[in-house]
Amino acid sequence: MIDTLAAMQLEEVAMVRAKGLPPERAFNIMSSNNVGYYGPHEQVLRSRPGGDEAYWRGCQAGVYTIGIESDGTVKGCPSLPTAPYTGGKVRDLGLEEIWKNAEELNFVRERTTEELWGFCKTCYYADICRAGCSFTTHCTLGRRGNNPFCYHRAATLKREGRKERLVLKEAAAGIPYDFGRFEIVEEPWDAGDAAAQESSPSQLESTPSPSTSVAPG
Repeated sequence: MIDTLAAMQLEEVAMVRAKGLPPERAFNIMSSNNVGYYGPHEQVLRSRPGGDEAYWRGCQAGVYTIGIESDGTVKGCPSLPTAPYTGGKVRDLGLEEIWKNAEELNFVRERTTEELWGFCKTCYYADICRAGCSFTTHCTLGRRGNNPFCYHRAATLKREGRKERLVLKEAAAGIPYDFGRFEIVEEPWDAGDAAAQESSPSQLESTPSPSTSVAPG
């Protein structure tokens, strides 16, 4: 998908230039916060055509963004799950006080690479990436610090003859902004597709085959 989006962006820029127009006039295809990370198309999909080159600089929750739910609940980002990231409610506290003092909003400003684990802990880009989107990592693996949805990671593992897949271990409760939990199963690159039922809530106790290893959850 990322390769396709990058090809579309480059084609659009080429078409605009062929018409004698500046690249700024091209349709802009930009990666979301939870897509990609440091693959061969990083600058293409993070930069605006004709603008300065950009790249992923880490989660900006509570730094440049804020989320306020309809009941006044304040989070560092609208996407974050409510329960672990509620810094307060604007009905009870001033927004400035919540922004400055709530630990749940300050985690990006204060965190270090110490919270990284799994592949992300030893990654070349660990210092700046910090495991990508906090919403994605927490809602996938139950905590921040390890992000399987990464182009650089997948490409690195492929070169080493490995790949990862996610297996559902806990289903979401079904309330607003909730999340379940998956575990990462690592296996040889040429391993066949896993049976569909292994990701089903009814198969939460399934055991990986002896040829696989499970990353700690």
